[in-house]
Amino acid sequence: MKKWLVCGACGTQYRLNAPSGLCLRCQESGRLQGLEVSYDYAALSPSRKKAFVQRGRSIWDFSDLLPFDEGVVPVTLGEGMTPLTPMLAASRMGFRHIYTKNESVNPTWSHKDRFNSVAITKVRELGHSRVVGTSTGNQGISTAAYAARADLRSTILFPAETPKLMVDLASQYGALSIVTQWHARDSMVQRLMELGWFPVVSLKNRELTSPYGIEGYKTIAYEILADLGAAPDKVLVPVAGGNALYGIYKGFRELQEMKLIERIPQMIACQASGANVVEKAFKQGLERIGTQPGAYSIATSTREETAGDHVLAAIYRSGGDTVTVSDGEIQDCMRTLAKEGLCAEAASALPTAALFKLIGEKKFKETDTAVCLLTSGGCKSPDILSDLRPPAVRIEASLSALQQVLERMGL
Repeated sequence: MKKWLVCGACGTQYRLNAPSGLCLRCQESGRLQGLEVSYDYAALSPSRKKAFVQRGRSIWDFSDLLPFDEGVVPVTLGEGMTPLTPMLAASRMGFRHIYTKNESVNPTWSHKDRFNSVAITKVRELGHSRVVGTSTGNQGISTAAYAARADLRSTILFPAETPKLMVDLASQYGALSIVTQWHARDSMVQRLMELGWFPVVSLKNRELTSPYGIEGYKTIAYEILADLGAAPDKVLVPVAGGNALYGIYKGFRELQEMKLIERIPQMIACQASGANVVEKAFKQGLERIGTQPGAYSIATSTREETAGDHVLAAIYRSGGDTVTVSDGEIQDCMRTLAKEGLCAEAASALPTAALFKLIGEKKFKETDTAVCLLTSGGCKSPDILSDLRPPAVRIEASLSALQQVLERMGL
């Protein structure tokens, strides 16, 4: 099956595994434009297309539309095929077709495992032995784990705001974990690249970009189709750089290209009010995203000052929208999800908070089908969890002390 790279701005095509993730023609005109993997969808046989409407075992069941030649040996830990479950709180409000897709059950407890299974497989295929990445937590943990699985060395650059547990997890997988200032990381990655380290990154309008890892996110769309039997009306995704939202959009776009669905869902970008650079660009009808100095939210995983322009393209082309919520609304939804047995990271609660906001604004119909992407588990941010609930009750080792607590709590 033919696979190649293409520039979404000027249409220039490049061979798969080209040395740069940026379009050289666009660079000559002063524009940074990331490349994207393209496929010969018509070459897929009807029997192979059935894989995209049936639940499989991992993302590699969809290898036809991943950026490798036949026979590649994947770097995998069993990522993908995460559960899609009805949201009880929405159902009680009369919205009975709202689901959560729980990515926290992936091997390192986040959706980043899809990205890194593909990205690290590509790194090994290209013959590199050392990788470098920047992260606020989940990406670094996942990169370190998959690098370890592939027997590669890894260095991860974290900002000082990253929870210690996340840094420790990356180190546990063998990474050289470096904590530094937020804005110093890109220049350090550049230096490590000069020393032969391969960057595991994807943000399509910056010098540091790669077209491969984002292909792993497409499999979320494939799995949603397999579980629902049709495309949902809306998919709500927390947005930092925008790669996950764009990847899911691309997956649905490919399903439409293969005539397996009739329409692409509306892609809803969910951000915190203190870090909403995508919403600001979207509301102004812009095609390029600016910067938001001093962006802040308790949802550290989405606390970026900029994002890739590709996320705007996905929102526009799908007839989607952006929704911004407060840190307080995020915390409320972390509590709501916990009542349904889901321990969500702050960023993972963004889609649920955005959902309730849209319902309150009458932008949801009771017949609408929607999926909220829960990107990671809350156990990675223990400090935030401890702020959501009163502390555990400590008592003497006696039945009378237990009885007193039960009576005080009305139990």
